[in-house]
Parts: sequence; C-alpha cells; structure tokens
Amino acid sequence: MDSFLFFSNPLAIFLTMSLPVIWLLLRMMPLQPKRIFFPAIQLLKKNREDQPKPRDIPLWLKILRIAIFFFLILGLAKPVLQADGTERTLQPITLVIDNGVDAAPFWDRRLRTAENILKLYMDVDELPVNVITTAPEYDTGELGALKMVTPRQAMSFIQNLSPQGWGPDYDAAVRTAGEHLYQTDYIWQIHWLGSGGHAEKISNLYNRLSDYGDVIYYHDPAMNMNVSMTYASRDPNGLNFVVSRRYGDEDADIPLFALNADGDIVAQRNVSFSHGRLAVEGQWELPKEVVDQVDRLRATATPTLLQTWNFSNRADMNIGILAREMPDQKQDYLNDSFYIARAVEAFTQPTVGRAADLSKNMAGGLIVWPDSYLANDEEREALSEWTEAGGTLLRFAGVNMLNFEGEDRLLPVEIYRSGRRFEGAMNWGTPARVGAFSAQSPYASYPAPQDINVTQQVLARPTLDIDEKTWVRLEDETPLVTAQEKGNGQIVLVHTSADNSWSDFTISKFFPTFLNALAATSGSAGAILNETANVKLAQYFDAFGQDIVSQRNTTYDLRQLKSMPLSIDAPAGHYVAASGEDYTRNAGQVFEAVDNLDTDYYFLEDIRAFSEGENTTFGVIFLIIALGLFVLDAVITFLLLRGVKLRRALPVLLFFTIFHLTLPTAVLAQSDISSDSLTAQENAVDFAYIITGNERQDAISRKGLENLGRLAKQRTTIEFGNVKGVDPVRDDLNIYPFLYWPMTSEQTAIDGLARENLQDYIDNGGLLVFDTRDARFTSGDITPGQDKMRTVAGALDFAAMSPVGKDHVINRSYYLIQEYPGAYTGGPLWAEQSADIDYDGVPSVIVGGNDWAAEWANAENAGVVFTLPPQTEQAMRFGINLTMLALTGSYKADQIHVDNILDRIETND
Repeated sequence: MDSFLFFSNPLAIFLTMSLPVIWLLLRMMPLQPKRIFFPAIQLLKKNREDQPKPRDIPLWLKILRIAIFFFLILGLAKPVLQADGTERTLQPITLVIDNGVDAAPFWDRRLRTAENILKLYMDVDELPVNVITTAPEYDTGELGALKMVTPRQAMSFIQNLSPQGWGPDYDAAVRTAGEHLYQTDYIWQIHWLGSGGHAEKISNLYNRLSDYGDVIYYHDPAMNMNVSMTYASRDPNGLNFVVSRRYGDEDADIPLFALNADGDIVAQRNVSFSHGRLAVEGQWELPKEVVDQVDRLRATATPTLLQTWNFSNRADMNIGILAREMPDQKQDYLNDSFYIARAVEAFTQPTVGRAADLSKNMAGGLIVWPDSYLANDEEREALSEWTEAGGTLLRFAGVNMLNFEGEDRLLPVEIYRSGRRFEGAMNWGTPARVGAFSAQSPYASYPAPQDINVTQQVLARPTLDIDEKTWVRLEDETPLVTAQEKGNGQIVLVHTSADNSWSDFTISKFFPTFLNALAATSGSAGAILNETANVKLAQYFDAFGQDIVSQRNTTYDLRQLKSMPLSIDAPAGHYVAASGEDYTRNAGQVFEAVDNLDTDYYFLEDIRAFSEGENTTFGVIFLIIALGLFVLDAVITFLLLRGVKLRRALPVLLFFTIFHLTLPTAVLAQSDISSDSLTAQENAVDFAYIITGNERQDAISRKGLENLGRLAKQRTTIEFGNVKGVDPVRDDLNIYPFLYWPMTSEQTAIDGLARENLQDYIDNGGLLVFDTRDARFTSGDITPGQDKMRTVAGALDFAAMSPVGKDHVINRSYYLIQEYPGAYTGGPLWAEQSADIDYDGVPSVIVGGNDWAAEWANAENAGVVFTLPPQTEQAMRFGINLTMLALTGSYKADQIHVDNILDRIETND
C-alpha cells in the first residue's frame, strides 16, 4: 500500500504564508553599494549620473534565501512518512486489537501497526482514543480496554499488551464496543487489528463498530497458513507427530524442533507440505537418550502456543522438600534446601513442608530430604511408612548424617561415620569427578557430566550387593548415588551434600535433570488418568507457551474437559488429579481454526496488511538543509561584499553545496546503522541492556538508551559511545556503568554462569537497573513485574531494598528531581539500602516499574533544537541522573551541607 506523508506539527505550515512578505523585504533591502576611494577633485564634478547606485540582490540569491526559510518551516513542521499509508484526520480513534492465541505469531507487527497509527496523533492530547481488546485476561476474566484517553496513554497501554492463551470473545467485544462508543457525538475512525475467526462472530462485531464509523480491518496474509501441532507422543523408537496448517495453496517446508525442559534444542528436522495438503503425520526416529530429554515439540522457530506440543509427565510432578519454610530469603543461600528448591522449580512447583505433613498429604511421589532437616523419631517413622507405601525418598549426606546416633534405617546402604575428603590443608588430592552411570539407574542413557567436582563424600561400607545398589560412581569407583527398594517404594542416597560445601553437584546443569528423571520413575507422574477423574488446573500456558502458575481452585471432570473448546474457562495447561497423576491439555488439539479470510469475509470493505516498518521522520533532515543553505548564503554575501568574482569561487561553492546537500543523507544512513557495527571510540561510555529474548522489548531498550546517550552527550560532559545488548553468559559486563534490565514474560530464572557473572558485576561496583514495567498496577499486592523479577533474578545476592527518599543523591546527581517518570508516572523507586562504601555510595541495584526505556524511545528528536514533551523531558532527566550516579558516585552528596558551609563563609566575612 502507498505510504502517506503528514506533518506532526502542522501549524508550522502556516508560516509559509510569510514567504511573500520575506520576498518583498529582500527587495527592499538590497546589497550595500560598493565603496571606491577616489581623489577629492572628483567632487567638483556635478554629473549625478556617475554616482553609484545601490545594487539589487540577484534573483538566484533571493531564491536561495527563500529556500532557507522554506526548509526551516518544513523542519519545524516535522514531516513524517507513514509506513502503511494511513491518512491522518482529526476524527477520534478506536483501536480494536485481537489478542487471542492465534495473534502470537504476528504480535510484533500487530503492535507496530497500532503504534504507527497512534504516532500520527502524539502531539494532539485533546484527541480521544479508545482501545478494546478481544481476548479476556486470566486474572479478571474481562477484556482489556481504555476509554477516552490521550494518544500517549493509549501508546503506553498497547506497548504492555500481550496475547492470551485462548481465543477472542467477540460477544464480549460487541458489548464493550457499545459501552465505549455509545452516546457520543463523534464519528470514529476505527482500526481493527484482526486475526480472523468465525465469520459470523466477526460480522457481529463489525456491524456494531460500523454503526459508529468507518472500519479498517488489518491482517497478515500469511496468517491463513498458520501451522499448529495437533498431536504428538513418545514411543521407544522416537516421536510421533501430526502437524497441520489452515490452508494448503502452496508447497511449504516447516521446521520441527524437539526441546528439553530448559528450552534447548536437542533435535531438528523439516516437515514438508505439498500443494493442497493440510496435515502431515509422521514418525521421527530418535535415540532413546534424546527422547527421554524431549519436553515439547515446536513447529516453526517462533515460540508460540499453537505451534507447541507439551508432553505430560514433565510439569506436574508430585515432589516435596523437607524444610521448615520455603527457602526464598537471602540467608538461605547457605541452606541446602535452597539449591534443591531452585532445581525442582526448573520443571515443576515443589511442596515444601515438614515430614509429618508431606508424608500425610502426598500419595506417592518424591520427597527430598536435605541433611539440614533434623527429623525426630516420629517423623522418621512416618517417612518409613510413606516409602513402603510406594514413595521415593531421596536423601543427601552431610554432617548431621555422620553425627546421627543409633541405627539409621532410612539409608539404602551402610555408611562409615567419617567423611572422606579429597582436598584440604592436609590433603594433597584433587576433587573427584563423576564416572559412569549404572545400567539399572534412571540415568543409564545419559552421558556422565564433566563439570561436577566432589571434594567430600560419605563412604559406603562394602557389601556383596553394593554393586546392585549403586547408580552413580565416581572415577575411583566409589559410590556417589546408591538406592534400595523399601516395600513398594525406594530410598536413594546422594553421598555428598546438597549445598556447595562438599561438591558443586547441586549447582551443576545436570542436577535438575537428575531430579527430573528420578521423579519421572517415582510414581509422581505418568500414570494414566481415569476418564472420570477430577482434575485441577495447576499451570496454564500463555500465547507464547510459557507456564504460569494458576491460582484457581476449579475442578474439572476429565472427560468433560477434553470435549471443551479452548477458552479462558478451559485453557491449555497442566492439570493434576488428587492422586498426583497429570493431564496436559495442548492448544493445537482443541483450537478451532479460522474461516477463509478471502472468501468468507465478504462484508469487510477496507482490508489492509500490517505495517512492514516504522514511520520515517524528515524534520531533522530539512533543518540540516536549512542550516547548510544559511551558511552558503553567508559565504556568498561575504564574497560579494569583498568584490570577489563568483566565477572564481564557483568550485569552492559547488563543493560546499554538494557537501551540505549530502549531509542529511549521511545522517539518515548513520541512524540506520546498528550500534554493534559502530567503531568503538576512545574514552566513550557504552550503555547496555540485558537481552530479554523479546525482540520488541529489546528494540525499545536499544532505542531508548540510544536517545538517552545522545541527549546526555549534548547536555553533559559524557562522551556517549554505543548501545549493546548483552548476554550475561557470554559478554563481559564490567565495562558498562549500568545495565538496564526490563522484565518480560519470556524470561526464565538465571543460574550457572549467568548468575555468577551478574553477581560479580554488582559485587564490583556495577549498577543493575531493574524495570518491572508494571507501574500501572496500583494494588497493594505484588505486581506481575515484581513477581517476574523474583523468579528471574532471585538467585542474586544483594542487600535489602528501600524506597528512595528526597535526600538520595540520585535526586541531584545532575538535575534536581523528585520524580522518576517513564511511560508511567507515580511508581516508587527502590535502591539498595546499604551501598558499599568502596564504590562511593553507588548502589548495586535500583528497581522501578515506570517503563523508562519506552519513554526514552519516544524522544526521537531529542536535541538542543527541540522541546520535548514534559513527561519525556522528566524521564530523560532521570536517565541522565542515573547515568551520572553510575559514573561519578556520590560526588554531590555533600550538597546537603551547602547551607552550613555558606553560613560559615558569611561568619568569617
């Protein structure tokens, strides 16, 4: 579709009416006459005809000066080329956004289209905007909507929208549209960013919207070809699957990925669709050790729910941890139950409690017993009975086990009461490595991990059956993991501790796999549910396939659940029965495909495609041209007054003209260059953000920090360099003064090398800025962004947080500020309570939720020439203060004593 040019500051165009006046003024102010020194005798001549006359300005010079004013006016009018050709009018706007499960594959383009529409009106605060979504939110059951807000408020709202894991509710959208548009005198311009659906339901909403204005329907032509995973299963020879697509008008190759519980790809292949074929059924032959790792199948590279098949027996395992309380505090880094809980949370939600409670409430499953939990005789008896009934008891060794008095009957083997050390002050040995896995263990198909070092272990007494009981050995053949059946259950012992004092087993990448494989064979999952069983939703899937813990207590009849369509009342997710068995409901097997947009939607009069790109702004280019012509005019005027022939200066003027006319193009081209490709400048400060995996959010972070850096360079002595998206696992973090880390739903908990690098960064003077982007949630409960931050960064160790007071140095590190606005305002700012004095008062962590990068990114024309909107200006000032704090520390903290210093000066005077 053709692009459309508009002016974001159209009132400046009226200045073109002054061009004729400027032309007349140029005619009235000719060049000064040329001065000629001559003998005074010439005054005796009375011939007035020889007197010099004022020289008129040449026509070409008048045109040049008119051009200067013309380009200046164009620059002030800020012309913008609209990407999708949407015309700018002064009609109020209603945005209808389909945010159901089938919107996920094209979500970025959908939001970009909505943003491009709103950017046409960002300077018109009086223009009312309505926003209506069509899929209900899980927490409220209501559609997300805004009524009669400004374009800027609508922009902030849509930037934080996410698709839901179920289809749209068009009946509810009809009611919401009536409430928003009824009883108004406006004729609305209505933009519907659609996903298709049943033509009858689409028609009902379209007719309601058409009552209040013209409706433009946007869609992506490729969405009619969306593929989905409609079936998958495991067998000893590999994986069985069925991949479907909506329409088969052309040949297509679809990539198919097998992923493990960590999201890593363990196998990949292509599925080929021939012309007219709508489904491909096949068998994927894979080694057993690979099949055992597969947690889900995904068609297409984009992680979306319809294209993903989640297998059962992976997410709803019945696992308990013996502990007095849930290990989630900072001091629990010294608690062995903390490491166990973190590993279990990688694939399911554990139950933490005392032995009496867990053995009573858990029907089978796996109970993990860390050495720090001291069980009395009654608890030991309860655990023994629970194990004999069919449960699996996993124990970890430690000091308490060595010091236990009496016979310990909850061990698979006899042990020596003195531990074995491989290294220490009086020991010249080196840490032991893991050797082979025995064939009778659940780990027979796994390769031995090479990243585990054991420095101390509990030795098993040699017996005739020790080989049969040994699952894992060290390289010196001593047992590391042993097991023995007990009644209908089993007892498993890890001969080292669950914390990192004896080994790094529990912080290794293999540890979650170790627990997962044991739980899968412990009766905690995998049983076939009876069709009449009652199940409860434990975790539901969002539109991108992420697991979210459900807070509902709704119970479903399994047979009825299987026949229910995908909806907010019966979402895709993991369902669990009281006995511990689980059922995974996948979206692809129950989602109803849409009708054909080309044939069934005959009533849509204006159909357009989603925007391919963003709007292009030309204001800066025209201002640069005006400045260059002004300098050219000054040079020409100087030459004329000096009597220089322009023919002689023509080569210089020609070069000067070409240089200035190509400068805007060079500037525009440079703005398109990725920051990664720019040459690093000496002494320049680079800004960085943590890569979240959400392409849209990462683009906002990059753009926002680029605008902040350019403005900081103009207003301060900071020499801004580049913006870099960093991965804590592979990038050097210590070269950046601060790291901006926005929270998104795609992120998962950090561990391993990422945690170590980030901990090292904040321990050595780095500033980590968390943006939870959720200041719009004003309830007293924990907000979604804060909850996500706890999940993602909970492994980091830093001091307690407290609200930033008015005397905090960040309020005066450059500007004097008291608020910290971003796209949202009013959200509190938190900083680490006790900053290390070695780093001049710079806190290690700052937390807020105002979505700063989103507002920084709005300052596209940030510069000395431009006046920023008040909220954007305040957001940029906070960003500059943040940067100065990270770079200079508390050098302005002594300003609190200014009054006392001035009093002393006056006294001395």
